[in-house]
Amino acid sequence: MQIYKVIAYERPDGKQPARDWIVAQDNSIKPNIHRKLDDLRRNGPDILKTKSMDVIAGPDNGFYELRNSALGWRIAVYHNLKYQTFILLHGWHKDNNYEREIQKSRELLHEYLKWENK
Repeated sequence: MQIYKVIAYERPDGKQPARDWIVAQDNSIKPNIHRKLDDLRRNGPDILKTKSMDVIAGPDNGFYELRNSALGWRIAVYHNLKYQTFILLHGWHKDNNYEREIQKSRELLHEYLKWENK
């Protein structure tokens, strides 16, 4: 059984938006986030067959949303096929402006891809 690597994207300034968001969550949802991340490590792209992850529409391949609809959290994730690694980009609550949060996530994805391809 393959174990997938799941890491938080670290920006050039050293900040890790997804990790920082996860750490800031209260204990009512943090354990659920960690369970979903463990599922992602164990199951990788097969998690797309569940309600836990879905493709984020748009031009970027491998761009997904890890989520728990009942608890209302989302984490934008990029699947780097070259390294079989999932990159956590940005987290938010579903009551926030979805389009704005996706745009922030997409900007972080493009920033990551720029640095990854150097």
